[in-house]
Amino acid sequence: MKQKTSGKGSHRRTMRALVYAGVLTAGVTLALPGDGNVLHAGQQGILVVVNDQPITHRDVSQRMKLNSALGVSRGSAKERRKKTLDTLINEVIARAQAKKRGVKIDDKRVNSALERMAKGSNTTVAGFEKTLKRKGISMSTLRAQVEATLYLRWVIGQQEKTKVDVTDAEVERRYNKLTSDPRLKPVHVYKIREVDLPVKVNPNDPYGPQLLQARAVEASQIAKKYKGCHTLRSASKGIFNVKVSKTIQAPADKLPAEMKKVLKKAGTKKLIGPMRVKTGVRMIAFCGTATLKPPKPPREAVKNMLLNEKYERMTGRVMKDLRRRAFIEYKDKGAVLTQ
Repeated sequence: MKQKTSGKGSHRRTMRALVYAGVLTAGVTLALPGDGNVLHAGQQGILVVVNDQPITHRDVSQRMKLNSALGVSRGSAKERRKKTLDTLINEVIARAQAKKRGVKIDDKRVNSALERMAKGSNTTVAGFEKTLKRKGISMSTLRAQVEATLYLRWVIGQQEKTKVDVTDAEVERRYNKLTSDPRLKPVHVYKIREVDLPVKVNPNDPYGPQLLQARAVEASQIAKKYKGCHTLRSASKGIFNVKVSKTIQAPADKLPAEMKKVLKKAGTKKLIGPMRVKTGVRMIAFCGTATLKPPKPPREAVKNMLLNEKYERMTGRVMKDLRRRAFIEYKDKGAVLTQ
């Protein structure tokens, strides 16, 4: 069954798009399922066949995993899955179009795009590889993504002769809009660390209260040695099983007035507590206050975001026509719509 689809759509932009924008303008969007490795429906679960090329559940899942690692996942799981599948379909069609014209994207162009992508994200290709490896993704997956995007861009360039560009005025308008976002305003925070002395007490254990009392005594010993947050480790030395949390940055406007009063009264040289909590005994260390100023996006990143938005609209126009002429057969409509 031939299915008409549209690559056109509107996507709500977030601040994370600023990071990805540099990637896209470097020639990287989303990747193609394994070329030449035909997978049977019983092996991988084919979602759709595009001009005899299957796209499987695994193809979509792997791409979504890569998008997440690159920090470009936006929308609900259903929306991300649909967009990813649409992109994979476009890439299959684009590769077929390029093949008809005898166009081949070589390693040199892929390497060049990877270098621009890394530079735009303030890292190196080796840095990208390390990041992906930590997330269980191979560099070959990213290379496939870059190659697929280059094919797609070649097709768009052949079909759409209008040059994609943005003016300084457009950049300035978007920059002002982004920098007025409340999330970029300075935030006053209280820095807090929790000091836990775990106690496993059975409700029916007659010695439970004694165990809690013993831990409270140990907590008091820590409090006597405490001279500030930087001394938490040394003050806890010699006490069994003490868990010190990382610094918690609590927005001042979210903290109850009474708690702020208690923190200020204790100051940064005394521990608050001990107190009974579900997991045992706890004390609170107040490490002072700070004003956090989120970094403003560079104008170059804003420009890249705008270029990417225009490019996506252009892609939608071109691919809408090419998809009409392609054979697109959904094998698992339920999976596309619900997963």
